[in-house]
Amino acid sequence: MNVRVGYYVLFAAALGIAFSAGCSNNNTSSTPTPTPTISGSFAPDTLWVQDATSRTVRSYRGASAINGAAIPSVILDTSDIANPDVVYDPVTDTLWYPNQSVPNGTNNSIDIWTTATTKNGTTPTISITGANTNNLEGAAYFDAVHNLLVVAHNNTNRVDVYSSATTMTAASVPAGFINVAMTDPTAPGGPRPQEMLYDGIRDILFVADNGTIVAKFPGFGTAAAGLSGGTTITQTATTAISGLGLGNGTGLAYNSAQDILFVTEISPPQIDIIKTASTFSGSTTHAQTLTNFTQPKGLAYDGGRDILYVYDSDIFVFPNATTATGNKGSWPNSRIIFDASTALSGFGITVDTTR
Repeated sequence: MNVRVGYYVLFAAALGIAFSAGCSNNNTSSTPTPTPTISGSFAPDTLWVQDATSRTVRSYRGASAINGAAIPSVILDTSDIANPDVVYDPVTDTLWYPNQSVPNGTNNSIDIWTTATTKNGTTPTISITGANTNNLEGAAYFDAVHNLLVVAHNNTNRVDVYSSATTMTAASVPAGFINVAMTDPTAPGGPRPQEMLYDGIRDILFVADNGTIVAKFPGFGTAAAGLSGGTTITQTATTAISGLGLGNGTGLAYNSAQDILFVTEISPPQIDIIKTASTFSGSTTHAQTLTNFTQPKGLAYDGGRDILYVYDSDIFVFPNATTATGNKGSWPNSRIIFDASTALSGFGITVDTTR
């Protein structure tokens, strides 16, 4: 079973309702429920959030100032019961969505909304289906430096590289493929990408596997940009951060200016904050962690404001994130965002700091 799809399917079977396992929101929130914030009251920052409950992607403007219930400014229809990444380019206003259950649980699709902020209430502008979109992991990222979309699968360590990502069409096929080679004896069936984060400044790819490591691949964007004609190459991790309690729904976020990596750990449920991440090699000491979550998953980071967004049963907001530590409820000025009309349940989250 696809691990991200599993969040929804197992829980829905048990309860008979459309909630994802361990990710349901309820109105007995840890903070009082204020009057809903009308999204769009503040700028410039917009949070895009994937929700399996309503089978949508939802955006909340002015996210850095919201505390409590929020009203989405844009709702995109995914028809997806799984929990993939939300990938967004603010320059072209393009949103990519690796849909894990449409057309079905094996034959998947890459959905694209062009001018996404104007597409409230719509289905995808473009959907790519075919042999290359089968068995999607839900992990994907956009490389703005080389204009690439990179997509992972749940049954292999191979990733697909799409060139000219911002002008993809329904007929687009990968320019090539990369075998992402990692060493992790703890990974069931061998290590494969479960979540990916690319830093265009250092040209380095961080990959959280299905075991206990975040592997690093310097020069990955340059190598990926050189692919054409469906060729396959192999890139091997040079170093890795080990000793991490990874699992279903591990999230990554990055402060590139300070080289700080935020990693979701499933066991125990916490956020590990790792400094000098691009060169760190070996087992993490867990010297700086945010703790006492229920089931943290996707992460988004606003580098301009130093705000970390953590997708748990609600969306937790942590200012001064690079120094954050300890019990999540005790960090000064931390806040919670939840949707005014639906109980959010998902993984994918990203922040646009330009609008």
